[in-house]
Amino acid sequence: MATNLRERQEKIREVKENLITSVNKRIAEKVSDFSDREKNIMLNDFEYSLGKIILESTPEGVGVGAHYHCNAKCVFCLGGKPKLFSLERYKEFFEPRLNSIIPKARYISFCGFGELLLMPGIEKFLDYINGKIPNTNKIFTTNGFPLSSDVANLLTKSKSVAEVSLHADHSELHRLLTGMNMFEQIVSQVKELLRLRKNKVSPHISLIFIVTTLNVENLPEFVKFAANLGVDEVF
Repeated sequence: MATNLRERQEKIREVKENLITSVNKRIAEKVSDFSDREKNIMLNDFEYSLGKIILESTPEGVGVGAHYHCNAKCVFCLGGKPKLFSLERYKEFFEPRLNSIIPKARYISFCGFGELLLMPGIEKFLDYINGKIPNTNKIFTTNGFPLSSDVANLLTKSKSVAEVSLHADHSELHRLLTGMNMFEQIVSQVKELLRLRKNKVSPHISLIFIVTTLNVENLPEFVKFAANLGVDEVF
C-alpha cells in the first residue's frame, strides 16, 4: 500500500513538473507577446493552481509598510510609532531589496500605520512610482482627507487602487468612529476622483467598512450609499 502511494505521488510530481516545463516553454516562445511581468503572473497563477510549494515565479503581490502620521483618531486603531516612510526610504531601503520582484508583481500595497498620503512630498513620490511601475497596481489605503486635486490627478496617471476608510454613511457616525469632522469633504473628494478617472483601473476605488458594535447596524445603508456614490467595491 505504501509503495503504491509513493508511486502515485511520484507520478503526480512528474506530471506537475512536465506541465510547468511545458508552460515555461510556451511562455518563452512568446517573448514578443508577453512582458516579464505578464509571464511571471501567468506562471505564478499556474504554480498556485498546481499547489506547488517551491515556486519558480516571484510573488504576485508585495506589501510595503508605508507609515506616516495620522490626522484621525479611529476608535479601532492600535496606533504605534514605526519608522516613517518617505521617497528616500523607498529608494534606499525597499527598492534595492525588492527591485527584482516589484516590477513583475500584479500589485504593491502601500499600507501602514497612519496616513501615507499626508506625507510631505507625496506628489513627488506618486509621480516617481507612476514612472517606475506604471503597470503594477499600486494600492493606497487612506481616510480620504488627503485626496486633494493634485493627489487625485496623480492617481489617475497609471494603474492604482484608492481604498477609502469611511466606515459610515453619514457624518455623525463617521465622526464618532474616526474623530474627524470631515465626512462631507471626504465624500466630495471621492466624487471628484470618480469624475477625474478615465477608467476603473486608474484608479479602482473602494470604500472600507470596519465592522464594530458602533456601526454594524449601518452596514446595509453603507452598501447602498457606496452604490449611489458609484465606487467599484465595498469591503
